[in-house]
Amino acid sequence: MKKKKVFLTNVESREENNIKNSKEEKEEKTTTTTALGLIEKKKQTQSRTRKIAMATTAILLFGGMSGLLIHKTTEKQCMVWKENHYERVDCKQSATSNIMTVEKVYPYNEELFLQEKIIPTDTTSFFRDGKPIVYYLKHDNDYEFFKQPGFHPSYGSDRKLRPVTIRIVRNWENSKNIASKP
Repeated sequence: MKKKKVFLTNVESREENNIKNSKEEKEEKTTTTTALGLIEKKKQTQSRTRKIAMATTAILLFGGMSGLLIHKTTEKQCMVWKENHYERVDCKQSATSNIMTVEKVYPYNEELFLQEKIIPTDTTSFFRDGKPIVYYLKHDNDYEFFKQPGFHPSYGSDRKLRPVTIRIVRNWENSKNIASKP
């Protein structure tokens, strides 16, 4: 009987081991399946996140470019001379008229836009390294001075600004002195 019991015990223990192994295999398969499922879900989530990010980027890029285009087309693309400088205005603005003057609207030009009329003083530098840095126009025995070359803003292409010379500076100083004497 002892042999039978030992034999039964061995058989029982084998069956128990088989059952345990079977359960462990099932658990491993379940764990592996679950892990693979999680990995697959993670990949799907990452893929969906990438697609959403790309779509959002494309929409933002398109929206930004559209906004920039709209802004550029409605931006003030013309300029008007105001006393001593140019100001940007809407091109749709026709020549605005004050009581006595009519302002001509010019297409925007970056170089011309930087033009400024200056009123020289005793400390004004007309030359740098021997080269003129101020430009002038003489009209009705009166000198007008500007920071850049080009044409007189009020007279347009009819009157070109010229670089100052030492002679012009002296003439201007003399005319200023004569005008200030009673």
